[in-house]
This record gives sequence, C-alpha cells and structure tokens, in this order.
Amino acid sequence: MLLFGRDSETAGFENMISAAKKEYVKKRHTRSISQMTNATGYKKNKWKTYIGPERKEIIKKTEDEIYEALFNYYVALDNRTKTFEDVFNLLVDYKRDCLGRNPNTISEDIRYFGFISDEIKQKLISDVTDEDIRKWLIKYYLPKNPKETAFKKLVQLLGQVFEFGIKRKLCYDNPVKYISIGDYLRQCDCTQKSNEQKEFCKEELLLIKQDVLQEINRPRAIMTLLAIETGMRAGELAALHKSDIGDDYIHVHRQQIRGKSEISGKEFFFEVPYTKDERLHPHDGRYIPITQECRVVLDYANKIEGESEYLFHERNSSSMISKDSYEYNLRRRCKRLGTLPKNNHAFRIAFNSRLIELGFSASDRALILGHEVQTNETHYSLTDKRRLDMIKDRLICKEEP
Repeated sequence: MLLFGRDSETAGFENMISAAKKEYVKKRHTRSISQMTNATGYKKNKWKTYIGPERKEIIKKTEDEIYEALFNYYVALDNRTKTFEDVFNLLVDYKRDCLGRNPNTISEDIRYFGFISDEIKQKLISDVTDEDIRKWLIKYYLPKNPKETAFKKLVQLLGQVFEFGIKRKLCYDNPVKYISIGDYLRQCDCTQKSNEQKEFCKEELLLIKQDVLQEINRPRAIMTLLAIETGMRAGELAALHKSDIGDDYIHVHRQQIRGKSEISGKEFFFEVPYTKDERLHPHDGRYIPITQECRVVLDYANKIEGESEYLFHERNSSSMISKDSYEYNLRRRCKRLGTLPKNNHAFRIAFNSRLIELGFSASDRALILGHEVQTNETHYSLTDKRRLDMIKDRLICKEEP
C-alpha cells in the first residue's frame, strides 16, 4: 500500500507539472494545435502546430509531446540572451570542469570553432538556422577545400553546441541534424595517402639511419634511431625516463602532450602517466624488448651531455625535448633526403611490417605497439607496392625446378 501511495503521489506531481507547462504554452502560443486524423503515411494521427515568423511546422506523436516541445521552445525564447559563441564557451567549460576532457581535446575544439564566421558566432543561438550554416559552408569554409575528416569534425562540433544549448534550455532545436554531410563531400579534399606515403620502406630506413649517424651526438637524431628500432610514438619518446629502461625491456607507460595556458594563451608541453591507448583504461603501459640494435641506440642516448631524469633531453640541460621539435627535425630530414613519408608514425608502421616478416602474430604486434589487434590489422598492416619486386622474386624462385 505504501508503494502504491508513493506512485500515486509521483503521478500527481507529474500531472501538476504537465498542467503548468500547458498553461505556460497557452499564454504564449496563439496558433492552433491539431491532430492530423485525415493525414496519410507517417503523419496520420500525429499532432502538429507552427512556430516562429517562418511558420516552421512541428509534428509529434502525441499531444503531450507537442506541448513539451512548445514549452522548450518558449523557454528558449524567454532566455534569448546567449549567442552561439556564448553557448560554445559554456560547452568548453562543461567539458573541462565536468567531463575532465583532455586539454588537447579542448584546444582542438577551440581551433575548429575559429573557422566559424563572426556572423554566426554573434547570432542568438535560437536564431541560427540550418540555412545560415549552409550558406557559410558554401561561401567561406568549403572553398578552402578542407579534408573530409576536418569537415566532419567541424559539423560534429556545431551539433554539440546546439545539443548543449537544448540541454540548457537556450535553444529548442539542433539545425545541424537537417544537414547531410554527403551533400558537401564532393567539395572536400577526399584524397588519402597511399601506403607508400604512410610507411618507410627498407631503403628509406637505411637512408635515414646513415644520415642520422652523421650527427649522432644530437638528441633528436638519437630519438629518430630509437623510433626506428621500437616503433614508439613521438610523445612516448619525449616522455621516456632513464628509469624506464630495464635490462631486457623498455617500459612505455607515459607520454608528452600539449596544453594551453588559460591566462597567457601560450602552449606548453607536459608529461602524463599513460599512453595514447590507455587514457581511459590505464594498465601500466607496455614493454618493448631491447634488441642488440636498440641497446646501441640507448648507449648513444646515455651519452647526451647533462643530467636529467629524461632519456632524451637538451644537451647540458635537464629539460625534456618537446615532441613537436623532434617531429619538426624529422620532417626537415625526410624532406632533405626525399623520402615519401615524413612523420614518426611511418616508423611505427614500418616496425609492424618488420614484425610481420619475423612471423609475429597480430596479437603479439599489437602488444608491442600498444593498440588493439583490430587497429593493427586495419591501419598498420599495409600493402606496399614497393614490395612487389620482392614478391615477384619469391614467386619466380618457387616456380623454378
């Protein structure tokens, strides 16, 4: 009986709130609300009305649902004080303070938001329409021929701002849901790197090694050699401590990431106690076996002048090297040598290929490289056309008696 009484009390409160919402709507909404009993198809027996000077149609399954939608719409009108940029800033604060998002994620959101025109930013969020967004895309953003992934991220961010606005009762609709990404992909740069551009071939690795050995006393050159021998990420190389080097294994369990000062706006680098693949589920990193070639590289690193807890540090200093400066050094080297790939990630893919040739399973390779098996098979195990000659030679050898 007690539970029944509580349920009745709850139902009573819900009815009171529903009635209050209807009265709130009736005082503001002058247009008719009707059930489409004579309609056909998906509209049959649903409820409809119109809102705004443009007479936008709202259709809902039940009368209660249409009153709820109208309530949210008029509450938003009563709170018409937030611009689109205001709501974006509220979203950034929420992501940082309530969701604990990575500083890099926040910085990326701010960077993408910078592409949006001031006309949209300064408009009340409840007044921004899908037509406003489409016009801006056609006139200003798409002529820059953005990458497909960048375009999708930007549209996704726009949608997040509107959804947050709805949650805070600052707008009643998300116009991004009426925009089809497929309508605009033809105006994006949808080209993808070939496998040859993603992975260093053996000849390129040899060329880089020979070049690096000419300046083997430089920290960034030694980092390049260790990347070749271990397939470590740039941020992992930069955050590697001397104490992470064991007798037989390198313990990879931290990375360097980029942050931005809220006061000065300047970027800075700092170390976090997890790798890229374990930010949400830390599991003490991974272990990379130390081969003879790898041990030689570690010996070079230990001879860098100066005292520091970091394996790679500026000469005669304890400061760790930023991953950006290492990658910039690598890009310049690759450009000068004329290699197809020009980034550290190409070392990871080449290292994976080396493990394949040595007969290691997909799970073993994923364990050493630090990602899921499916990720390894989808993004790291490439078919490089430059191996065709080797395949041809093997086939010919097998055909010969």
